[in-house]
Amino acid sequence: MTGKFRKTEALYWPIRVKVPVGKDRFETEKFECKFKLMTDEERKEYTLTTELPKEHTTRDILDTELVAVNNIINFWQDWTLVDEAGQKMPFTSENIEMVLNETVYRKAIFEAFWVFQNGGAITKN
Repeated sequence: MTGKFRKTEALYWPIRVKVPVGKDRFETEKFECKFKLMTDEERKEYTLTTELPKEHTTRDILDTELVAVNNIINFWQDWTLVDEAGQKMPFTSENIEMVLNETVYRKAIFEAFWVFQNGGAITKN
């Protein structure tokens, strides 16, 4: 059996966001983000900038999360997200900031980014 090597640089990856709409009620928003695969060197650099000290505070955790999200922006190239009127949202720094300020979107994008980086496998820390 033979296999073909395929160099993957960037792909659209599905994002599923559970948005709260009422008490114990959620609606799932679906869109895609185009992510670039990290090289081994980029992964090492990412890990070095997002490690927590052995003894850490809540502030350390929040700062590390902010660094982590800012780091994935370097590997994020586009999205298929639309606004409430159904119009495509341009992939601009202002719109990225607005979306990432919504916790449920930030967490869904961050999780999908790492699933993509790990070849579709969910990893547990």
